[in-house]
Amino acid sequence: MSFAGQLDKTVNIKSYSEGASDGMGGYLPGSWASIYKKIKANLVLIQKGEQILAYDKANVFAEVFWYLEYLSGIKEGQRVHWESRVYEIKLVLPWQEKARFMKLACVEVGRQI
Repeated sequence: MSFAGQLDKTVNIKSYSEGASDGMGGYLPGSWASIYKKIKANLVLIQKGEQILAYDKANVFAEVFWYLEYLSGIKEGQRVHWESRVYEIKLVLPWQEKARFMKLACVEVGRQI
């Protein structure tokens, strides 16, 4: 089975959009908008020992890795939404030699009901 066949979960990638100016020197509240919807991905939970090793290499304490096909425009600070869980992207890495896939190091920031 190829790696693409192991992408068994469906996620959305969202980016924060600042609110527009209200005309009185303030800003309206911002919101999270989807930039990619229904992306196939694979979730890998990270053990504590691996978190420490990953931190040594990248200075990021990640709880999970998301693997997905390469998509341009994904960067740190955006969020991965899967079912009711929300993960913040801390590090974006190309995965495999030809950069056909990418690896996102993430931390869970909340759950939606």
